[in-house]
Amino acid sequence: MTHPVFASGTVIKPTSLAISIPSPSEATIFQDC
Repeated sequence: MTHPVFASGTVIKPTSLAISIPSPSEATIFQDC
């Protein structure tokens, strides 16, 4: 599975999902996985 890359260019790992989510709109990317 490819990790979503945010506007900041930071790749968020699955283990850090609940720790920091930039915005609700980008959170839907994880829900799609």
